[in-house]
Amino acid sequence: MQVEEEDVSPEHQDPPETVDPVPETSADVWPPSMPPQSSEPCTTCKYVDGTEGSDEYDGGSATPWKTVMKAVRSLASGETAIIRPGVYDEHVVVTTGGISLRAEGMVSVKSVRVGGAVPVDGVSILGFTINNALGYGIDVFGANCRVEENTIYFASEGGIILRTSAEDPNRTERCIVRNNRIQRCAQFGLDIRGRDHLVEGNEIWDTIQHHPARIPSPAWADADGIHFHGSGHLFKNNYIHDIVFDGQAVIDSHTDCFQTFVAENGRVPAHHIVFDGNRCINPQYHSSVEAATGFMIADASDLVFKNNVVVAYVGIHAGKNSLKNSTIVNNTFVGILDPAILKGCQVGVDCWPVGIVLQAASTISIFNNIFYHFQYRAMELKGTANVDIVEDYNLVFRADAQPAVGRLPSPNGIHDLWDIDPLFVDLVGNDFRLLPTSPALHAGTTVENDHDIAGSPRPSGSGFDLGAYEHTSK
Repeated sequence: MQVEEEDVSPEHQDPPETVDPVPETSADVWPPSMPPQSSEPCTTCKYVDGTEGSDEYDGGSATPWKTVMKAVRSLASGETAIIRPGVYDEHVVVTTGGISLRAEGMVSVKSVRVGGAVPVDGVSILGFTINNALGYGIDVFGANCRVEENTIYFASEGGIILRTSAEDPNRTERCIVRNNRIQRCAQFGLDIRGRDHLVEGNEIWDTIQHHPARIPSPAWADADGIHFHGSGHLFKNNYIHDIVFDGQAVIDSHTDCFQTFVAENGRVPAHHIVFDGNRCINPQYHSSVEAATGFMIADASDLVFKNNVVVAYVGIHAGKNSLKNSTIVNNTFVGILDPAILKGCQVGVDCWPVGIVLQAASTISIFNNIFYHFQYRAMELKGTANVDIVEDYNLVFRADAQPAVGRLPSPNGIHDLWDIDPLFVDLVGNDFRLLPTSPALHAGTTVENDHDIAGSPRPSGSGFDLGAYEHTSK
């Protein structure tokens, strides 16, 4: 579970001499797409070339600066610095609003920080590689930022953070965090605070609990995918996977693909947020507490979970007084299929793999989902304080030929499908599209969801399909 960490990253320092080697990489709404490159000369661009440049030059295409920080100090609002390929031994600190830093090819810097005690607005950080950052890889305090196409590896405090302040927790707003690749960073890949952000197409994997440069490493540290607070965000088509208990960098983590927790220190409780088309593929288990969860929720309301795929010990866990006025529709939840991962635990005695857990929740709608192989049960309503939980039109199946166990307490939805294989295209290969003969086709009810995880329209045919994918003839 997450415990508060400092809101401000530590003073920049050089990384220790011993660092992890950089591995090979793994496999719309209001914000605009990245504009196409134009063949016309850029009249607002300056240039940086670590090999051919000089900070005595004027930053022209033929007379580039040598350092990124010279560009940062020299650019005016509305200008862009094009950074040519190379390794720049710099911590980049941006204090001028409205500027863009764009890597051309492989450009490596130590870290990037936008703002500090004072926010800086309208800054774009595009296409950088950041390895072994001591602190956060990219740290932004300010509105209307763009953080896109960056690769971050082995940062000691976390990959990318959108920061706020206790005085104005909504000051960071309307940012785009898109198509970043974040591997083996400590604590989290992304930490999203503020309001109205688009977080789309990011890949996060191999997060670690304990970083060798973080001494001492806090006992409360976890290894998570995305932390979120605030309101108005859209988390879309992000891919979080392979955060593994290795006994060294991840020992006893409560690992969550997505997590929000009690809001303090400038964080706002999570509310009015949409999770659409995300994939969490992380079937990990160390103990009943130290295991992988798709969505860990606390102190949240008005959330929408739709078209997501979760492969984990628990799909959604909403603890006491933690989820209100929320919708869970057309998701595919898959439990741990390999019994060896569960280490022979006694289900219902010392382990409880479950699709959805709600405790003291209120006004929750659960429709059109697939629950595949959760040995304890598909849904659990803990305690007696849950109010207005409506569940129906879901499919529940176990892969071990044992009868599935549904909602506790009963009754289950009268239109639920029980002990019927949904017939995925390739279960082992994590391809959860539905075969043409699947019983999940057209078995759902009408909900506010006009597309599936792949962007195909819903419904296709006589009714809504169950799960994250709508079957198409393509």
